[in-house]
Amino acid sequence: MANVQPKEQLVLDGAHEQGFLAFYKGLPEKPNTTVRLFDRGEYYTVHGQDAVLAARELFRTNSVIKHLGGGSNKLESVVLSRLNFESFVRDLLLLKHYRVELYKQKSSSKNDWEAEYKASPGNLSQFEEILFGANNELTVTTGVIGVKLASESGHRVVGVGYIDANGRQMSVAEFNDNDTFSNLEALVVQLSPRECLIPSGDLGPDGAKLKQVLSRSQLLVTERKRTEFTNKDASQDLSRLLRTKGDASAVAARPEMDRTNAICALASVIKYLELLGDDSNFAQYTLSMYDLSQYMRLDSAAVRALHVEPITGSVESSGEERLDLVEAMVCTVEMRHSLGEEHLRRVPDLNRMARKLSRKAATLQDCYRLYQCIERLPYLCEAIAKYDGPHTASLAAVFTTPLQELISDLAKYQEMIETTVDMEQANQGEYVIKPDFDETLAELRETMNGLEKDIQNQLRKAANDLCLEAGKSIKLESNAQLGFYFRVTLKLGLVQEIVSLRSASNKSLIIIDELGRGTSTYDGFGLAWAISEHIAKEIAAFCLFATHFHELTALADEVDTVQNYHVTATTAHGALTLLYQVRAGPCDRSFGIHVAELANFPSSVIEHAKRKAGELEDDFGNDDDDSEEAVKKRKLEKQEGEKLIEEFLSKAASLDIDNMNEQDLETEINKLRNEVKGKNNAYVSRLLSRET
Repeated sequence: MANVQPKEQLVLDGAHEQGFLAFYKGLPEKPNTTVRLFDRGEYYTVHGQDAVLAARELFRTNSVIKHLGGGSNKLESVVLSRLNFESFVRDLLLLKHYRVELYKQKSSSKNDWEAEYKASPGNLSQFEEILFGANNELTVTTGVIGVKLASESGHRVVGVGYIDANGRQMSVAEFNDNDTFSNLEALVVQLSPRECLIPSGDLGPDGAKLKQVLSRSQLLVTERKRTEFTNKDASQDLSRLLRTKGDASAVAARPEMDRTNAICALASVIKYLELLGDDSNFAQYTLSMYDLSQYMRLDSAAVRALHVEPITGSVESSGEERLDLVEAMVCTVEMRHSLGEEHLRRVPDLNRMARKLSRKAATLQDCYRLYQCIERLPYLCEAIAKYDGPHTASLAAVFTTPLQELISDLAKYQEMIETTVDMEQANQGEYVIKPDFDETLAELRETMNGLEKDIQNQLRKAANDLCLEAGKSIKLESNAQLGFYFRVTLKLGLVQEIVSLRSASNKSLIIIDELGRGTSTYDGFGLAWAISEHIAKEIAAFCLFATHFHELTALADEVDTVQNYHVTATTAHGALTLLYQVRAGPCDRSFGIHVAELANFPSSVIEHAKRKAGELEDDFGNDDDDSEEAVKKRKLEKQEGEKLIEEFLSKAASLDIDNMNEQDLETEINKLRNEVKGKNNAYVSRLLSRET
């Protein structure tokens, strides 16, 4: 489905446009699977082939493509609203497996753009809030592997390092492989990473085969510098990232470090994910050896044929225990329904929330949602405890007992939240600290209460000024971007007119577009006449308004201060031409059908519209001649014809019908009728021709 096109437009003056073009042309070349976006404050832009991609994939039309510069320096550009941007980034990272770079400008006066954020399918951390939002519980696997090829004693050796940033897990594997890399493909199927890092440059005869295997597994392949695939300083780096205590020498003694090629591959992933640049990653990861023999080996073709879900982690419980748990869930419909529908559905993404807490990036809302989750744990245990089948012990060992221990461990956390968070406000979706938690907060709460009272007074005043009902026709709303504001639900045109009548004076200048719009034809005309007459007679203010009610021009005949003006156009040779000239007097005609022709309405619709308009407007004469002169002539004929009809009706009404028989009356009426026909008025002749 095509996205809604943004209202914003990219407008740059000459110097800024040329500066940006020079900057963009100077950017290093990128692969087609990388998209660069530019943050311009209220909106975003993409350029070049990225703009063509956005137009095709996001808007489904090339009409959104505009151009900066000209000639050989011309650059395609597409503007994205914030919603367009978020939708585009999600599609690129989660579906198309593209990389994304977001550029920001350091200062508004210079074209000093720099890549502020980068993301790839395996490294989504910088775009996490954009992709998933504060309340979206969608999760994806974001594992990244590094692969290093080597040759030892004539054998092809593959070293693999894997990092799951969500689960804070590292794994290494090193093994011999054949020329089709079947072992590597089986490992990729088991781990299900989103991205694979390989050394850049020529990988020898195995390079093409390696890339072919990786592409079959729907991985984004990223080439990195060869210098990143080294185990130098690996022990020191891992000593900072792993949970186990010990210095670099202790880490170097681990058996995983003997897998030299795998550690080199792991080091490349650590650098790529920039784990050492974030203190919240320290002492958070585990490192293990990945054993290929513990799983059934499947290549990507087998997975597609079987249509099975990828394995994303190891099963630590025994196979027998796992089968018991599955049987308990399958056979107990009530418990399964209760867990799925009443409890687990309300549990947030705890892995993502834990990462935010460890990075000290969690909001008060995150803390409250974790509190809500902990509150539900006793009910979760109760639902599991209702099971009375043969696998009670397994359910207790795997679920109930660990959950009860967790409830006990988190009791202090619950107490902290209840002590500090304003629970009443949190239940209404506003997450704030209790006012009585601190004297300063209490003062702020008192100030806010006063402001809220003032805002309510302003709401009542605005409603009274506009003759609207507070809370219904005019509402008080707020959001993080605008703060508090009034939303008027009455038609905007009527609100403008109400404001004009209530606040204008004889020194005001009132400008109204389409006076009387937004209502039915008769109500609109009545309001437009009454409002314009009130402004002219009572307020005596200068007023300029446009109207589609041609009958309103008759007000100039009743009020001396009213003047009619129109903007000229001609329809010579059947084509509408706007002359952009303002002339005195009302407009002679409507050009709606001509505008419809310009908009490429179907010809059958246009012809039908012309016929109906002719019937409704009592058109006459040569309908094919719609030039300005012909239209004016027909209008004068109609005015003269209407006067003849009025004279006819007046004379007919004055006949002494009480003293005339039916034959004499018919004779007099025919005489008056022939007098009218004798004037040879085209409008009257058209009406008489319709007699049956």
